[in-house]
Amino acid sequence: MSVGDGDLEERTTSIVRWMNTIRIPLYLCVTWVQFNILSDDVGTVLVPLGLAFLDTIMVIWGNRRKTGLGLFAFILSSLSLGIAVYSLQPFIGGFMIGWYSSHPLVIEQLLMLYLGLIVALVSLAEIVALLNESLKFKEKTPGPVFEIRTYEN
Repeated sequence: MSVGDGDLEERTTSIVRWMNTIRIPLYLCVTWVQFNILSDDVGTVLVPLGLAFLDTIMVIWGNRRKTGLGLFAFILSSLSLGIAVYSLQPFIGGFMIGWYSSHPLVIEQLLMLYLGLIVALVSLAEIVALLNESLKFKEKTPGPVFEIRTYEN
């Protein structure tokens, strides 16, 4: 363990807590919109609620521990990014074929589009920050140099 590793992990932990704290209200908004759109499909409501719960656990765990969040944060961010991109696929396909030019989006669809984009950007920013911190080359500071003196008569 080189000098400054604790500072690096503490900075990574604060980034993880900050990004997870941002995503929690976004997931709650997604849950609210999904509940209003598809109130009969419980699965679409449980996914963002589950992700908000996992982000809440990461924030609480990050407040209690200063190390060991990197791998779990990377997995959770990758999962969040994957689900956000998956939820944006119908919008991306619709924009590519020009379907939305003749069929405008309703307010719930616009909200889901913007919330999905924000969640994807926050998750991508967290992944980049985690990779940047973990792949950063650390300068090793040399330890104290001892000089051995001998006295000859």
